[in-house]
Amino acid sequence: VKDGLKIQKELSKEEITTSKDGVTIKMNMAFQLVDITIDDESLMSDKSKLEKAIKTAYQSAMLDLMKGMEQKFKNNPDFNLPGLS
Repeated sequence: VKDGLKIQKELSKEEITTSKDGVTIKMNMAFQLVDITIDDESLMSDKSKLEKAIKTAYQSAMLDLMKGMEQKFKNNPDFNLPGLS
């Protein structure tokens, strides 16, 4: 349990930032949402477009995060996860 908490704390310090469809999502490697920025001001006047853009950006951020996690664990000999070696 102690090792798990240590790993989670370390992962929460590392962040990824993904921009998609006028929205920027920042998440940490512990899968916590850190920040959302609306880069395209025109989205603010159309609720449906804004919701869709946030969803698309979030999905893209999750994919980037999963790829980053895979690389992190794959390149770290301290983690022995099946299927990554």
